[in-house]
Amino acid sequence: MSLLKVNNIQNVSGQPNLGKILQVIQTYYDTPTSQSISAQNYTNITGMSATITPSSTNSRILIHARWFGENSTTWDGGFGLKRNGTIIGAPPSPGSRAALMTQGSLSYFADDNNSTPETAQLWYVDSPSSTSSTTYTMWYSNNNSMTLYTNRTYGDTDVFNYERGTCAMILMEVGQ
Repeated sequence: MSLLKVNNIQNVSGQPNLGKILQVIQTYYDTPTSQSISAQNYTNITGMSATITPSSTNSRILIHARWFGENSTTWDGGFGLKRNGTIIGAPPSPGSRAALMTQGSLSYFADDNNSTPETAQLWYVDSPSSTSSTTYTMWYSNNNSMTLYTNRTYGDTDVFNYERGTCAMILMEVGQ
């Protein structure tokens, strides 16, 4: 086991105090669910939200969201984050294109939307500039209407290769 002890951490310019973790909030979601996704909408994923109240308007929020599941169609969409219902971290919508933070990571090269789960991971640092209660939510969008299965595969048959998993969202307030 390793142990690291320091008196001060500085950035490359020699400036001390890069920030401190002031609080950590976690939402852990392990219920197998399914939900309808309308075509070309940014739909909140069931169980994938967490709320934090920053202690300062200068605080930043480090967000990590981890999703496990599958959808009922082809992967023609992706994932992102919202702060209090407003999309953050994604590029401005470029014309008719979807503005995503990431797509699902395929765990099998063939088109198998029955027994092969996918995952998505999002990391983002947000500056909400507020001391009010702030809710972060992970969303999914697809070009087609479909069903999104969270913490389970589409088929969800009780055999070893139809896996189940979990999701989590972690919020860390970073301040000076």
